[in-house]
Amino acid sequence: MAVMDAKNEIMDILQKVWTKLQGLPQATSLELGAFFVLVLFVGEFSDPTLCLLSL
Repeated sequence: MAVMDAKNEIMDILQKVWTKLQGLPQATSLELGAFFVLVLFVGEFSDPTLCLLSL
């Protein structure tokens, strides 16, 4: 049951990220900069051995 809750939570997060990505063409330069800083932070400090598909 906890696995399904985790999958649902991850899917909700991915849905929100997808919605934000779709809005990037209309975003201000400040929003674009903040988004790319977050992407760089996640890419730099995430554990490459983690796999969302293993949930």
